[in-house]
Parts: sequence; structure tokens; C-alpha cells
Amino acid sequence: MNESMYRLALLFAAAHCLPAQVVIIGAGVSGLSAALEASRAGSAVTVIDMSTVGGGHAILSNGAVCIVGTPLQEMNGITDTVALAQSDFLSRGREADRAWVESYTENSRVWLYQWLTDLGVDFRALARPPGNSVPRLHLARDKGWGLAGPLLRECFRRPNISFSWATRAEKLVLRAGAVLGVDVRDLRTGRKRTIGADAVIVATGGFQRPTRILLGAAHTATGSGLELLRNSGGTLTRMDHQWNYVLGLPDPRDPARQRGLAAFTLDRARMVQYCSAAMGFRRQVTVRRDDSRYGTGENQPEALLCRQAVL
Repeated sequence: MNESMYRLALLFAAAHCLPAQVVIIGAGVSGLSAALEASRAGSAVTVIDMSTVGGGHAILSNGAVCIVGTPLQEMNGITDTVALAQSDFLSRGREADRAWVESYTENSRVWLYQWLTDLGVDFRALARPPGNSVPRLHLARDKGWGLAGPLLRECFRRPNISFSWATRAEKLVLRAGAVLGVDVRDLRTGRKRTIGADAVIVATGGFQRPTRILLGAAHTATGSGLELLRNSGGTLTRMDHQWNYVLGLPDPRDPARQRGLAAFTLDRARMVQYCSAAMGFRRQVTVRRDDSRYGTGENQPEALLCRQAVL
């Protein structure tokens, strides 16, 4: 279809009140949220993802979200305000964008807490990460699945949302500066096709280093979505800003030593030991033990992490 025919098709669709075609690249929490909102607005939505399951990295996460001034905080006697959260985020965040901080803190109760709980997300506990004056990290029941699962279920229920799994977005289709669709490739068969769209949303998330992906990140988390945007003339910002967790251990089952495991304490286990043939030292780490009310407390020994040569 050439550009003139495509624009005629758009005019025909508008005149006859046909639903807009929206393509979303990425089936993580961001992509699923966009799909659900576009669906509720009446659009026909196609979600494509390189994986064969939805939920993205969120399924592997703790299901934790920072939210300000929620009923769960109030129920636990925690006073949190927009002004306090803004002060915390702006002072803790490196070169934090004030406009984004203000928008997030002012709307997170409705945009996140109310929206997610209406879908069935059950926030059960609170924690206070470094830089936060009060506990405002909301922990979902069943961790990552408890956060992503309700989103997936609601998307599956809606007849105007379809999914194309094991599908890679190769290139955005551009004409006269407008994005008219996306070229995709089926990762199972190699078949290529073009999906036309009135709007394309790229929700592929972040990335790990493609040469050494640890902490359980998907093998597809190489930043290909960012390159897709860059190659289409998009502008990427703050690429030097990255958030990394210091919980990753090389997976001993992976001979290439490129995959990783996350070291969490389970059932208040007092000790986690792992070995390294290259180093012969022992390190003790004291972390914060969960308080019975909202997931944080005084500094108390909770885990002993050891690195100890055994060969």
C-alpha cells in the first residue's frame, strides 16, 4: 500500500467510525498497560513480543512500586505527602526531572494504586528503600506475577487485543515523517510481514549488556527496541543513567557464565553461601530485617553473604 492509499484508508476509517489500529511493541507491564488503555478507548490493538509469554521482566521482579499517600500507608499509620515524596525524589535522584517527579508524585495514587488494585493487584506490604523518608514501596502479593498477572488476564479478556508472540520488530515503517506501521519477523519460521497501524507504541523497556546478561534478565533484553527508535530518527535521552541491583550471582548451571541468579533471603534464612574459586575471602553484609507491620525495621542481621574459595 502506498502513502496516498494509506491516507485514504485512514480517512475512510475516520468517516465510518472504524477503530484505530494500534501496534504495541513489547508485552511487559508498560506495553500491557498501553494495550489495555487503547483497548478501553475503542482501538484495535496488536501487541508483539519476542518472548512467548507476556509480562516481561516484571514477572521476575519483586512486584514493588513506589506510590505516594495510599490507603495501605494510611492503614499502617504512615503519613506520606506529595511534598515529602517530591523532596525525597529530587534530593535522591541524580539529575531528576522536576516535571516528571511532580507529575508522578501528584498522580501515583490514582494512576498506579487505584488503577492496579481495580485490576486485582493486591498490595500486601510496604518497605522503605534508601532515600525515602517513609515506607512507600508497595509490595504486591505473589511478587512479580501478582503485578503482571492481573494485567495479562484483563488484556486476554478483551476481544480487541491480539498478541503476536515470538515476533521481532525489525523496522518502523516511515513515510513523510509519519510512522505507518512496523516490519516484523516471526522468530520461529523466519517469515516477514508488515503490520500497518495508525499508531505505534514502543514499550520494550531497558537493557542489560548483551555480552553478559545477569540477574535473570531475558535473553532479548539487549536494547533492540532503543535501536529501533534510534534508527528511525527517534531521540533517546539519559542513556548514561542506569539502575542496577547488587543481587546478581553467576548461574553455575550456565557453562557460558552469561546468565545469573538473584540472591534473596527466603523464609528469613540466616545465611546464604556461595563459592568463588578465584577469590578466597569472606564478606559479611548486614541488611534490614522486615518489620511485621510494613516491611522495614531497625538494622538487624538478616543474611550473611559469604564468598569463599573451596578449590
